[in-house]
Amino acid sequence: MAKQADFPMNYGKVPKKQRCAEVIGTIMRHRNYGDVFIACSDAENTEKLFNRISGKDKCRPSLFQEMVVFPAASAVVGDKARKPLPDDAWEFMDTAPKDGREVILLVQQRAGISHRCLVGHYMPGGHCIDDHPPISAGWYFWNGCSFDHAAKPLLWMPLPETTPRLAQLIAKAEANAKAGN
Repeated sequence: MAKQADFPMNYGKVPKKQRCAEVIGTIMRHRNYGDVFIACSDAENTEKLFNRISGKDKCRPSLFQEMVVFPAASAVVGDKARKPLPDDAWEFMDTAPKDGREVILLVQQRAGISHRCLVGHYMPGGHCIDDHPPISAGWYFWNGCSFDHAAKPLLWMPLPETTPRLAQLIAKAEANAKAGN
């Protein structure tokens, strides 16, 4: 029997203008070979290939993901690719500004996932927004439709300053969005 191997899961990025292939894929656990990556250019062929290789296990297309495959030599993988927020910038909530300014909040849970970040601000309670019902005082964030109460904020940090490089990226992203890219 061959040695089973698990795929390492890494954060990474690919430099621009690299050759790549768009695929529909999934990872299956094979009884003899460990984790096996299966992908084709469309979901139907990925499902056929999965069923042919897996034997008794049936394919679950709900687990398919659209992916981009590229040469490993082109990638920057692991800690060098992911820039975490600096540990020394976090503060305890008792020092957080309560003047309405937006900050990054690390909350106990968001959508059932522990220790996630969101951008939020403190609202004093009452009628903070015309034609909205009164709210209780606390930390809130915009959920895409309305302000939602931030569940148990643990730490906060200020939003990063806009650097000249970030301003250029924002302008380019806005131009791309306007052009429909």
